[in-house]
Amino acid sequence: MGLVLAFGIINAMWLEADYAFRDRDRDEAQAKERFEQARQGSREGRAGKHDT
Repeated sequence: MGLVLAFGIINAMWLEADYAFRDRDRDEAQAKERFEQARQGSREGRAGKHDT
């Protein structure tokens, strides 16, 4: 169990470090637009479920 927990913590730390220090340019506006599109799609999906 300890090994699984350690792996999970290391994985989370690696993901955060990868995001913070990667060489690619991060465009905040583009990321925000993608999240907004996903949110809109999620809302449309939920609205469609109640129409039946």
